[in-house]
Amino acid sequence: MKNEVLVIKTEKLFPIVGGYFQGLRRETNITLVKHLEKSAEWMARNEAEENPKFKQIIGYTAVIHPYIKKAFAYRRSIKDKDYPEKKLQGKYSWGLGGHIKRSDKKDSYILSSTSRELHEELKTSSYFLNPELIGFVNDDTDDVGKVHFGILFYCISDSAEIYPKDPEIESGRFENIVDLKKICETENVENWSRIILPELDQKFF
Repeated sequence: MKNEVLVIKTEKLFPIVGGYFQGLRRETNITLVKHLEKSAEWMARNEAEENPKFKQIIGYTAVIHPYIKKAFAYRRSIKDKDYPEKKLQGKYSWGLGGHIKRSDKKDSYILSSTSRELHEELKTSSYFLNPELIGFVNDDTDDVGKVHFGILFYCISDSAEIYPKDPEIESGRFENIVDLKKICETENVENWSRIILPELDQKFF
């Protein structure tokens, strides 16, 4: 069976979100996410990785603890068997998410995928509040970004006791804004996390 992921033609994508942009576009209207979903289609992942006429839709969620003013940051595994996407191996990130699958809830693939990824990747004795939309992320400056489009959410956690559960994550913990900015001074951080940090700083820190 093909490993299919949800994609959208770039010629359909950008008119829905208000035109082409590079970086972060703020948006809280969840209806636009539903419009994206209706205009999307399924494609084998290996084909989508090589076709810049399409963007793979990725739910990208920042987990925030508002009381201690920290965001959950993690480092991706450097092992091929745990994290096969070599371009992102060993990179730090504060956005959790992944490709949207056919097995995700049909009436809302994107939101369903977002919740699934949180529970697959993190272990906590507490709970997450429902993700809230912040906006969209587009980065055409590297090969990964050219074939992916991020839908940025934030999710509130009432517990600082959160740990990685998925072997794709080598390590992770809550970090304050000073430490996140220090990570951004290195090369070991993925572009999307670099792009969204000023917005998280303004909104939560």
